Amino acid sequence: MAEERSMEEALIIDIVLPWVNGNDPWHQQRRSAYLADPEAACQDDVAAPTRYADCGELDCCIASIRKFAPWVRKIWLVTDHQVPDSVPLQDGQTVPVEIIDHSLLFRGYENFLPTFNSRSLEALLWRIPGLSEHFLLMNDDFFLAAPVQPKDFFDRERTISYTDWYPTWLARFLRAIKPKKQGHKPIGFKDSMLNALDLLGGGHRFIYLSHTPRALKRSFYETYYGVSGDAPGRVARQEEVLLKNIRHRFRHPEQFNSQELFYLQEAKEGRLIQKAPDTYALYLKPRRERHYIDRKLVAFDAARKALFGCVNSLDQASPEDRKKVMDWLRKKTGAAGS
Repeated sequence: MAEERSMEEALIIDIVLPWVNGNDPWHQQRRSAYLADPEAACQDDVAAPTRYADCGELDCCIASIRKFAPWVRKIWLVTDHQVPDSVPLQDGQTVPVEIIDHSLLFRGYENFLPTFNSRSLEALLWRIPGLSEHFLLMNDDFFLAAPVQPKDFFDRERTISYTDWYPTWLARFLRAIKPKKQGHKPIGFKDSMLNALDLLGGGHRFIYLSHTPRALKRSFYETYYGVSGDAPGRVARQEEVLLKNIRHRFRHPEQFNSQELFYLQEAKEGRLIQKAPDTYALYLKPRRERHYIDRKLVAFDAARKALFGCVNSLDQASPEDRKKVMDWLRKKTGAAGS
């Protein structure tokens, strides 16, 4: 038992947090300038404003990490020439934040910048200089809801994911019958997971990713893309795979999910521990239902085992509901303004 504690204490874990302030006029103009089809700006699956909107969730995300995971070594905030005004990068007591610009991730691939595509960014996060071997990927609309420990994400050499399995046949069937919207089939949440499965040779099921922090290992990506020298015969092919994912400035149907790729490989090698996301995770996405927000917040308060939460597309809620959610979040996380 003492040995397990010492190993856990020795485990260094960083958090990578991509963020964009889509309310910034500079960013809006920059994004519009690269949209070949102006109509794509309104398509939810490609470049809808909700993908970039900022409602102040970042403050709560970082505050929750500092409150519930003070053992984290560093938060790497990945941005495109933007620095948040409201978040103290160094608070003198807990987890520091370091800004990483897109240009650093895309060194050698600068011709693909600027990018407005989370799939492209996620494929290169392992290139952050100084990033720890074990790290967590969080979105800015994620938050920690209770104290967590390294053992909630890594168990010795095994990785813990809060995910379920999903049948491949059903996902492919649903994609085949999906109706077109504005001239094309919308790029679904599961599509990038299926693409990752195909990269690894296919299978009768894949891992359905939940809206929770995702535990990852830097060395997997270094080896997969041939950077570490462990796979010299695969370097050319794998570079092509990488380029296929990062060359799109906006979401594209051929892209794969980088976390799915890692989890599938960990599962194949017997190193993945899965835990039911419904038990540990809270999820809220505004709906046009009466009292939906109120019911969700009551359920959040009653969820005693919940460790994480996600408030998705908060910009689409009414101003009253948005304030209600943000007040709740600030109180929960201890963010400024609570």
